[in-house]
Amino acid sequence: MAPPSKHSPQFREEAVQIALRSRRTISDTARDLELNQETLRGRVNKHHKQHEPPADADPSINEPS
Repeated sequence: MAPPSKHSPQFREEAVQIALRSRRTISDTARDLELNQETLRGRVNKHHKQHEPPADADPSINEPS
């Protein structure tokens, strides 16, 4: 079993949001936040999978008018 995380759920979510908004690489962002880059990359990928639109969704809904 994996050891418990040393970061709070709030910190983990904020780290993902910083990585998503940043124009920097995941590696640079992880280094700044003192996180393992693969851990941050995995959390960002998980976020993308949980928030992607359904395959049958109308793509024009998300496009700016």
